[in-house]
Amino acid sequence: DIKEFYLNNCKLKGDVLDFVFGIFNNKSLQLLDISGNQSGDPLAVALAKMLQHNNTVHTLFWDGNDISVAGLKSILLGLQRNHSVKHMPLPLLDLAAILKKENVDTLAVD
Repeated sequence: DIKEFYLNNCKLKGDVLDFVFGIFNNKSLQLLDISGNQSGDPLAVALAKMLQHNNTVHTLFWDGNDISVAGLKSILLGLQRNHSVKHMPLPLLDLAAILKKENVDTLAVD
């Protein structure tokens, strides 16, 4: 049984989606690293669905996938229905890109 799977920095874009859909009901995978695949919001939606169904993945790395605010909201929904993920670092590269794109003034205080 595979417990850890690293598919990071492959720049697979949409090609990684089939893999994510394929692990919905996997019973052995504990760590998944799909960071750096530039897969966008379709990956976020797939991850959100995977998080709702999979109960063995406890560590997930997913930064560097060009996910937008809408994608982050999808992930949040999936996490709200997940009880197994214990370690999932914030996607700092994606958050920085969102802030840059939105031209957000991080120093402004209302």
